[in-house]
Amino acid sequence: MQGTSIKGITKDELLSKTIMVPEYAEQQQIGVFFSNLDHLITLHQRKYEKLLKVKKSMLEKMFPRDGADVPEIRFDGFTDAWEQRKLGDIVERITRKNESLESTLPLTISAQYGLIDQNEFFDKRIASKDVSGYYLVRKGEYAYNKSTSSDAPWGAIKRLDRYECGVLSTLYIVFRILDEDKVNSDYLVTYYDTDLWHKGVQAIAAEGARNHGLLNIAPADFFETTVSVPKDIEEQRKIGAYIMQLDNLITLHQRKYNWYR
Repeated sequence: MQGTSIKGITKDELLSKTIMVPEYAEQQQIGVFFSNLDHLITLHQRKYEKLLKVKKSMLEKMFPRDGADVPEIRFDGFTDAWEQRKLGDIVERITRKNESLESTLPLTISAQYGLIDQNEFFDKRIASKDVSGYYLVRKGEYAYNKSTSSDAPWGAIKRLDRYECGVLSTLYIVFRILDEDKVNSDYLVTYYDTDLWHKGVQAIAAEGARNHGLLNIAPADFFETTVSVPKDIEEQRKIGAYIMQLDNLITLHQRKYNWYR
């Protein structure tokens, strides 16, 4: 460092600075504390990353692919071939407007966080002040965000879980399951975590599909896409519960990692 300076401070000036130093025993305790903290941070980061890989692998193996009618990995006791169901046969579109201002919570859809408060996600409100013309979405209902990103090349389909209700722009396609005795809600959430539905959306996207990152997809065409579904509702429940449990563990280690940091 001789003959150099850092932001106007010469080597001699830097070396002449004094710093506060505790007794050696206290230094050791401080060092051990931060060493343990670093270990915890690394531990939760590794667990988080490992669980993400496990989820990705299971999503690929627990659903039929490449024309197959059964998945590579399956829970014991289930042998029936899966069905291809038209989305419009198992869900209904929601066009309920927020005319009575039941909610003023503006929502957006994140591929990572799902349906989330705009203020929390963007650190600001994007929606207009008057949200009476927005769709009113209730807990347990789904929405399709046609905006594309690196994480969601064909948009994102998510269920509202965080809040009792909220409002969404009419650019979104909102829907709910017709009969939860036939289609398990957690299963459908899990299905839309895979990339299996991308092919169907890709097929209906109009020419010049991307306008400022927004896919040109008509709701009627969207509901013509198909969903791969086990015939047995119990198999649906088991798949949904398994992936949801993984999601909970992923969230737990992500929160601990962020907290310790």
